[in-house]
Amino acid sequence: MFLSIVVFRFRVFVGVFVQSGLHSWILQGSSRRDTFLKLLLVQTRENGPVVVCCTSEPSLYAETGPKSLRRITAAQNPIRSPSHAARRIPETQSEPATSPEWAERAQTAGPECIASSLNGRTVLGCSSIASRKAARFEKRQRFCSCCSNDMRMAAAGELRRLALACCKLYISDSKNVKALETIERAARSQRLAPLLHIFEDKEYNRVGYTLAGPIPFPSHDQKKHPFVPEKTLPIRSAVMAMVKAAVDSIDLQEHVGSHPRLGVVDHLCFHAIGSASLEQAASLARTVAADIASDLQVPTFVYGAAHEDRRPLDAIRRELGYFRCNSLGHWEGTPELPSELSPDFGPSIASPKTGVVVVGACPWVMNYNVPIQSTDLVTGRKIAKKVSERGGGLADVQAMALLHGEARMEIACNLLDVQKSSPQMVQNLVASLGESAGVDVGQGYLTGQSDEEIFELALEKLFTFQ
Repeated sequence: MFLSIVVFRFRVFVGVFVQSGLHSWILQGSSRRDTFLKLLLVQTRENGPVVVCCTSEPSLYAETGPKSLRRITAAQNPIRSPSHAARRIPETQSEPATSPEWAERAQTAGPECIASSLNGRTVLGCSSIASRKAARFEKRQRFCSCCSNDMRMAAAGELRRLALACCKLYISDSKNVKALETIERAARSQRLAPLLHIFEDKEYNRVGYTLAGPIPFPSHDQKKHPFVPEKTLPIRSAVMAMVKAAVDSIDLQEHVGSHPRLGVVDHLCFHAIGSASLEQAASLARTVAADIASDLQVPTFVYGAAHEDRRPLDAIRRELGYFRCNSLGHWEGTPELPSELSPDFGPSIASPKTGVVVVGACPWVMNYNVPIQSTDLVTGRKIAKKVSERGGGLADVQAMALLHGEARMEIACNLLDVQKSSPQMVQNLVASLGESAGVDVGQGYLTGQSDEEIFELALEKLFTFQ
C-alpha cells in the first residue's frame, strides 16, 4: 500500500497556469496521449472565484495558493453527475488540502465522474482513480478507465463548451527557411495558444498558420460587459510574436509569387470556436490590429465583425489593388494607399518592405482550390467568375484564377458557408465549366481544416503534456 502511494505521488502532480485571468489546476497522470482526461482545464469569468477539479469523492477543489487547495465538501457541492444543476461554490466551511493530501485522497476515491457547468465555469474530470493501481502495469494505461462510456461522452460534450479564439495568419513567404523558423519559434512561445496547422505553398510563395487559445466565457450581456483582451492573453501574445518575427525577417520587395498579397503579414483572420462569440473574436481582432499599428508602425485595416460597418474583406482588397496583376499573372511589391482610403490603425504611408496588414473577424471560412491543366488566365477567370457568387455562381463563394506552377492554374475559392456551398459543389461546377471550355480539371483540395477539426486539435494540444 505504501509503495503504491509513493508510486502514485510520483506519477501524479498538480500544476497551475495563471495566464490572463485563466487559472487552471492541472492533474497529470500518465503522459500517454490516449489518456482521456489527464488534466482539467477550467475557464473562469473575470470576476468570481477560481474553480478547478473534482478528483476525489464528489468534491470540488478551489485554489488558495500555489501549493495548496481548498476542499469544497460533498455537502456543499450538490453536483453528482452532468445532469445536476450548477450552483455557486460556497466561500465558507472550507478546509486546506495540500497537493500530497489531495493525491492520497484521490487514490482511494470511488468512481464518480464530473462533467458539469458550475456557475458559468466548465468543470471536468473523473473523481476516481481506483482502477489506477490495477492498471498501472498494463501497456495502455487509462486514467479514467473507471468511468462508463456514457460519462466519458458527457464529459467530452461539456469539454466542447470551452471558449477558444482561433487565428489564421498568412505570411507572404514560403522560401526563406530562416525566417519561417523564426516565425514558428515565436508561435511556440505560448503554451496556451498552440500552433495547430501549417500550410505551405511554394508556388504561391505563401504560408498559412493556424493557432488557437482559450479566452474567458462570453458575458451574457456583451454590450454591458464587453470582452477586453488583456495584454498577456496567450493568443494575443502568440499572434503578435509571429507578426513581429515576420516583419523583422522578411522583405516584401524581394517577394515573387502568383498569389496576391498586400504585405509581409498579408492577412489575419480571427474566428470564434467552442462557446466563444464572434463579438469576442472581433474585439481580439481590433486589439491585435491596434497592436500591430502601434508597435510595428504598419498601416492596418480591419474587416468583417471587427469593422463598425462590417466591411467585407474583398472590398478592402479591391480598393488596395489586390486583384490586379501584371501580364504574367504575378503580383509584385506593395500597393500605394489611395488618398481616400485611410487605414483603421497606424500610419497612412506603407513601407515597401512591410506593406499593409488586413485583420478581421468572421464565421469560419474554408479554402478550396481546384487545379486546371492550363495556363490560359482568360479562360480561368471566366470559370472563376461563374463559380463565385458575385458572378452569379454558388452562394457564399468567392473565386479567382491563379497561376500555380509552369503548366497549370487553380480556381482558388473561399467558401464562406460550407452548409450552402460545399467543396464538392465547387468541384462539380468547376469540372462542368472546365469541360465546356475544353480544359482538364483535377481534384481539388482544402488548404486548411474545418472548425471542428481545429477545435479537436486545440483540445489535444492543450490537454496533452509530455
